[in-house]
Amino acid sequence: INTLILGSSSGIGLSITKKLLENNHRIICLSKNKPNIEHKNFNFHKIDLLVNNEFEDFLKKYDLKSVDNFIINSGINDVAKLSDISTERLINLYKVNLFPSFQLLKQISEISYENKKIKSILFIASIWSKFGISGRSMYGTSKAALVALAKHASAELSSNSIFVNCISPGFTKTNMT
Repeated sequence: INTLILGSSSGIGLSITKKLLENNHRIICLSKNKPNIEHKNFNFHKIDLLVNNEFEDFLKKYDLKSVDNFIINSGINDVAKLSDISTERLINLYKVNLFPSFQLLKQISEISYENKKIKSILFIASIWSKFGISGRSMYGTSKAALVALAKHASAELSSNSIFVNCISPGFTKTNMT
C-alpha cells in the first residue's frame, strides 16, 4: 500500500508514518524537515508549504495514480488575539493548514478514474474546529474550513470510490501541545 503523508516529520504525522511503516506501507513523506527514519519503504521529499507553488508543482509531477491513500497532516498553530492578527499571518497559516488540501483535491479530481488506485484521503483537523478558545481563531477557522472541505469533497468524489474524511483530535502529546 502506498501512502502519501504531508506533514510527517513530527507529532501526529510522524507517529502515523512510523505505525504505517510497521505495517509494511510504502510511505511518501512530504515535509519541510526530514524525520530521523531509515526504512526501505520510506521515501522523503522536502516540501516547504510557505514556498509558493512547491507543493502544487510536486503534485503535478508525481504519479498520483500510484498512491492508494493520502494523509494531509500539515499544520501550524499561530496563537494570537484577534487584535494582533495581520492578513499576512492569516494567509501564511492558511497556506499550511488549508490550501494544500485544496491543491491535492484539485489534482485528484483531474485524474482519469479509469484504473485508478486512490482509495482514501484523510485530513487531520482539530478539536478547535468545533470549539472556541481565546487566541486560536486563525487555527480554529482553518481547521473548521478543512472539515467543511472534506464534507463537500466527499460528496463530489465518493461516486468514484474516493473516500474523503477528517479526524479532529483533541489534546495529543506532541511538541505543538
